[in-house]
Amino acid sequence: MNQQSNVSIPIKIIYPDIDLRAFFYLLSLGIYMFYSFLNISFYQNTVSSFGLYVMKFCFFLLILAELTEFQYKQSDVLGIIFIAFIMIVTSVVTGNIWWRPLLWIALFAFGARHIKFNKIAKFALIVSTICFAFIILSSIAGIIPDYLDTTTHSGVTRHYLGFLYCLFPTTILFNIEALYIYLRRDKIKWIELLLCLILAYIFYRLCDTRLNFLGNVLLIIGVSIVRFRQSIPKNVKTLFVRISKILPWFFIVCGIISILLSFGYRSDISWMAKINTALGNRLHFGRISYQRYGLSLFGQIIPMRGNGLSGTGVRGRSKYFYLDCLYVRFLQEYGVVLSLILIILLTVVTYKMLSQKKYYLVIILAVLATHAVVDDLILLPYYNTFWIVCVYFLISENKVKQEEENMKVCLVGSSGGHLTHLYMLKPFWKDKERFWVTFDKEDAKSLLKDEKMYPCYYPTNRSIKAFFINLRIAWKVLRKEKPDLIISSGAAVAVPFFYLGKMFGCKTVYIEVFDRIDKPTLTGKMVYPVTDRFIVEWEEMKKVYPKAINLGSIF
Repeated sequence: MNQQSNVSIPIKIIYPDIDLRAFFYLLSLGIYMFYSFLNISFYQNTVSSFGLYVMKFCFFLLILAELTEFQYKQSDVLGIIFIAFIMIVTSVVTGNIWWRPLLWIALFAFGARHIKFNKIAKFALIVSTICFAFIILSSIAGIIPDYLDTTTHSGVTRHYLGFLYCLFPTTILFNIEALYIYLRRDKIKWIELLLCLILAYIFYRLCDTRLNFLGNVLLIIGVSIVRFRQSIPKNVKTLFVRISKILPWFFIVCGIISILLSFGYRSDISWMAKINTALGNRLHFGRISYQRYGLSLFGQIIPMRGNGLSGTGVRGRSKYFYLDCLYVRFLQEYGVVLSLILIILLTVVTYKMLSQKKYYLVIILAVLATHAVVDDLILLPYYNTFWIVCVYFLISENKVKQEEENMKVCLVGSSGGHLTHLYMLKPFWKDKERFWVTFDKEDAKSLLKDEKMYPCYYPTNRSIKAFFINLRIAWKVLRKEKPDLIISSGAAVAVPFFYLGKMFGCKTVYIEVFDRIDKPTLTGKMVYPVTDRFIVEWEEMKKVYPKAINLGSIF
């Protein structure tokens, strides 16, 4: 039956809904990343005294984010138990939980389970890029030093670019490029990938970090195959499909090989010695660490001293001993139990990504799995944002189904042909919770006799009065119904619903009418900037709306 909105309710000053969970979560992540980047640069002396307070404040913000919603499922409780287990183990073993990377991975991954990863990735990309540029520009301007290392075996001068070690900027750059590629995905152009490769090469030449540059190369190659898979030769495509099936196993394979080679390393075996040289003595130090400290179930403290500088630019005088291989370091520092849990979790997550055809994420995680053989920095969340996506994909299958079933759709449009366009989408909206906004006319009431309908003001053609009346109606209807998706094919009544809908966090889809072949409608031009998916029914219309998608006629 038709349900009409009560437009006689007095106007009140009401603020738009704010997603407090996402706000507190992103604020915590942003502060954590900002502080962490400054702390690995020559700004360390300025910020280090605030470190403990910053970590506790970030933890407090994550607690606030959780308190915004008190409904917890069994999977949420298991996540809380796992985080508590990590806190207890790290507290007992190290005596200090606030600086342990695994704790922050678990906290940020768990907190992200109700927030879309795209939003987190965009935020992390912005924060990382700003901090990265700020530190490098500070070193160029002379505010902080650009330390020059002339003691390398190759004889090449390494620029630290304001950071405390040469590997830091190139590792951050890898994460920035991976985030950018993930967000662009099938929209990325070859020129963008080429620019990413050129930028990585420039930093490789400045910092002399060949293994990090190799990671960027592998990423660009893998992404290029996925992006241009429709145009690559058939034999290459077949090979890629076969390789993709083993990508989820990369964490297990790389981990086992790294650990066996490190713990079983013998310098008198020529092939082992060659691998050790190629990996910068990583097998040698892995073997020494195993002989000194062995293995434990729940980890231990491994004293290490790397080539990084102090905040004053001084390198330690003690003998170098550092575990660059993430697999070896994690196994010894966090123990057998947590190592097995993490490896199994990452394998399951990557497999689920592949089964859901999230090829870009699969490529990124596979490259990270390979890169972990030579770099332990990617364990830290500010060097690697993609740890956060793991929990989402552990629950994503059920979550996606639930979101699709619970999706509420607002179908808004004028009566007549516009309404007919929307009604012909019945295969899409028939199984979803929905409501309609259209003119209170006989054709609309007849067509929507068993549907939930809100009447809007008409006539609307180029009427300022109608716009403001419908703006008021849109405000009340959207606040009451809180739809997830707004779909329209025009006409003017769509404008206030689309703009207010974006304020309320709704996704928007606009379908340009069939009778427009090469010229836009006024409504189409007005809603185009705020439309998530703009659909046209003629190829010629893509010249008018460059970002539009041509799905052909819906009739």
